[in-house]
Amino acid sequence: MKRGISGIIYELRYFEGTWIPFYVGETYHGDKRKAEHIYCGKVGKKLPVYAYIQALNDRGRKWDLFPVDTYDAGGPENKEDEHIMKNLMAGISLLNAKKGNANWMNNRIKAAPKMKKLGIKTYKEWNAYEVAQKTIKKNEERAEKERLKQKRQQWKEQARKDAKPDIFKNWWMGRPHEPKKSNKDIVTPTKLLERQKQIALILGMDKKEQIDEFFTKEIK
Repeated sequence: MKRGISGIIYELRYFEGTWIPFYVGETYHGDKRKAEHIYCGKVGKKLPVYAYIQALNDRGRKWDLFPVDTYDAGGPENKEDEHIMKNLMAGISLLNAKKGNANWMNNRIKAAPKMKKLGIKTYKEWNAYEVAQKTIKKNEERAEKERLKQKRQQWKEQARKDAKPDIFKNWWMGRPHEPKKSNKDIVTPTKLLERQKQIALILGMDKKEQIDEFFTKEIK
């Protein structure tokens, strides 16, 4: 890539009633690049696009190189990728591939519908979006854990104020108790039942053994 020299983004298209793209590339010399594609197809270069071009030539099918954009000293990467994704989002199959990365095109095909929905033009922007979403999710999970931690602490403190710990534990574990009528601080079984539902939700526990263990260890 000759930095500082203007180049073109091109599409290779075959004719079938209309011109249909099958490859997106970049070059500084359109005619020379087309000749290179023809030569590579004849000598059997391994990339799919070369084999496809040779098959078109063998069958006498029309194909050609069409400039679709230009790039400057900044390089072709973003614009080339933008045109690749533009075709994929339109449902057009391309033969672009990257040596050493078997998932290169599959990843782009998979991302295309989501990128179209979100208005994202390049795969580079899509990668940045995915990284941002993962970071947001981690931060939300971290904040939720902290919220639950604080909620548990608040509940434990409130439980100590509402009832004598031994009586509260006994009731939770199914052991009968007879509160002293003179003790105004003891929570009634009805209120305890409501608190039982609340703590189960707060702690995310669905097994009685887990909750029993919590009260044994946490309520002292």
